[in-house]
Amino acid sequence: MNIANIMGLHLGCWVKISRTGEKGKIINISTSLSNIGEGIIIIEDLFSGTKAKYIKDCKLILKPLSAITDEDKAEFMEKFNTNSYYNYIDDRTPIDIWRAVKREIKIKEGFWLASKGYDIGIIPDEYKEVEE
Repeated sequence: MNIANIMGLHLGCWVKISRTGEKGKIINISTSLSNIGEGIIIIEDLFSGTKAKYIKDCKLILKPLSAITDEDKAEFMEKFNTNSYYNYIDDRTPIDIWRAVKREIKIKEGFWLASKGYDIGIIPDEYKEVEE
């Protein structure tokens, strides 16, 4: 899978332009100009509108999975019916629970976490910044 496809899992997440430090939300990924680079990322900047940037010039701004919010944890548990894993452990993250019950992340669960901006280990370090 190329980086454009991997970053496409993070539509709606924040990205930072490496050279300028500008931030925006990913609204589209295009690979139509892939002969020039690894693809184009379309972002919506809060101040200057829509921009197109090369993916190689962008870094995703992700949160560590250990920083999952209570709201996201509750939504995750309901959506993927993982309540039984939380009955005996209240303050752990899904990753802790998966490890405790020797359960691997399912693809749909991983996609959901990625769409919420959590770092689940699929983005190479050169394309991400993980912030608490």
